[in-house]
Amino acid sequence: MEFIKNFRIISEKLSYFREKDIKLVTGINYYIDYNENGDEVSFLEVAYILEPIKVNGDRYKLLLKFNEVTSLNITNFGGAFNQMIGFKITDMKDRNWESSHRYYVHDYENDTMNFYCKSISALLFEKL
Repeated sequence: MEFIKNFRIISEKLSYFREKDIKLVTGINYYIDYNENGDEVSFLEVAYILEPIKVNGDRYKLLLKFNEVTSLNITNFGGAFNQMIGFKITDMKDRNWESSHRYYVHDYENDTMNFYCKSISALLFEKL
């Protein structure tokens, strides 16, 4: 997961991190702003709850920012629990996709969320 900018804020507190440990979505913030080139693009900030299998019952809050989001689909969200059963980030670099589609982010079990983005940053990681 070193492709996530600021990944160190996660690795400093949790030595073993797996995408499968992401269990719930607790917040979504979608907005349009300017990128470093001055172009208007989409951004998505998603707050997750992690329940690492190798940590004795501890839970963590993770806030990720997805930059230059395209093809965003969110379905079956709402209510008290927005569960992620099979969260996955796929690097599309080897498939020669354009840079705006560098990462494919999706829930491969329930297909509740999927989109492409150019880059990913960790904004917050804290123990609950």
